[in-house]
Amino acid sequence: MDRRSILVAWFGIIGIIGGLILGLAGTTAAAGTATLEIHKRVCHNGEPQEDIFEECHQFPPEQEVRFRVDRGLARAVNSEGNVTFTGLTAGRHTVTETEGPPLEFVELRVWCSVLGSGEPAKELETDGPSFVVELAAGERTICDVYAIPIDLADIDWATLEIHKRICADGPPQFDIFLECHQYPPEQEVRFRLDSRTPRAVDDRGNIIFRNVAPGRHRVTETEGPPLEFVELRVWCSVLNSGVPAKEITTDGPSFEIELNEGEHTVCDVYAIPIDLS
Repeated sequence: MDRRSILVAWFGIIGIIGGLILGLAGTTAAAGTATLEIHKRVCHNGEPQEDIFEECHQFPPEQEVRFRVDRGLARAVNSEGNVTFTGLTAGRHTVTETEGPPLEFVELRVWCSVLGSGEPAKELETDGPSFVVELAAGERTICDVYAIPIDLADIDWATLEIHKRICADGPPQFDIFLECHQYPPEQEVRFRLDSRTPRAVDDRGNIIFRNVAPGRHRVTETEGPPLEFVELRVWCSVLNSGVPAKEITTDGPSFEIELNEGEHTVCDVYAIPIDLS
């Protein structure tokens, strides 16, 4: 065998070995991650009487539904109501339905099982539009997320009104309302209530969410001045209650608010420029 043939043979062997190594690495990586498959279903006939799977699993949603795992990008379910997240780390993950039937009108119930384990599905506790699931490496977990219509006959709805304002002269010195409330935003601003579709404020910087079920709700500013440049501060009060507004703690672009039956709550959401010098 000449020198050229020997070199070609050696390079061929090296290529085969490299392919085997990459294949093993890929297999190891796949075995070290978890998969989460979500099935979104709607209980069209109301609260299930006996078996939620048998009574509801054949009904996928008729509107767009999106889910997010932890802080990842939200992804839409397909026409069958399913979406799969691959390459997840083992451990606890928070799953959030970012868009779907409003929680004022439906109750969420979640049942999860590991594919091929032989173990029956277990119901998980929900927290508004979210739930936490434990994933194991190499396993495929399937979670059925059911929307069950709520009996709305006796509900006395709440109203949430949001005023978006800009502190154009910088951080307020004395009274945030007197110093900032006259300045609506000059750019488009949108807010989302729970998993509803985001809605834009009007030219005065205001938006009203009507027919909101009493209880705790999460409000998110989905579009507005970037939080790299402004600080958000939120003050809320109940209209005509005589009780002064209270400041609400924010979590990035979001805050949570408790709404009571028949009450009209007003929240002023101020954007205060940050000193970047």
